[in-house]
Amino acid sequence: MNMIGALLCIALVTGIQAPPPPALTSPSLLCGPVTGRTARDRDDGLSFCADEITPGVITELIADSSVVRIRVTARLADAMRDDRVSGEELVTKWLRRWQSITNATSLTLVVESNNVEIVRGLASLDRGDRLTWMAKN
Repeated sequence: MNMIGALLCIALVTGIQAPPPPALTSPSLLCGPVTGRTARDRDDGLSFCADEITPGVITELIADSSVVRIRVTARLADAMRDDRVSGEELVTKWLRRWQSITNATSLTLVVESNNVEIVRGLASLDRGDRLTWMAKN
């Protein structure tokens, strides 16, 4: 058994978790930095940000398989809270766009601003879409 195999066995037995692989980040003109856990996640994020995004509203996108975090400006966060109907339309549009890029059968999309979660969108083929709005701080 090689050294890596031995370390993995020790980690499994003792419950030590291996550190996650480093994230991959690339700049996007419309979304700011786009980070993915894998190159595919990052590339999906760059595809998402390639068009149909209003410049200056998304400040960062972080993709990790079927979980996407979209960080938005405080101005957009306030507008989404004030006009939930338009906010829901926007989040639903983003859910559909991500699903069309990735062919994901289930997806969690989190919109946050200043490290505060605004809305969480859950989409799945068998249960449809569900949005959960967080209380305004």
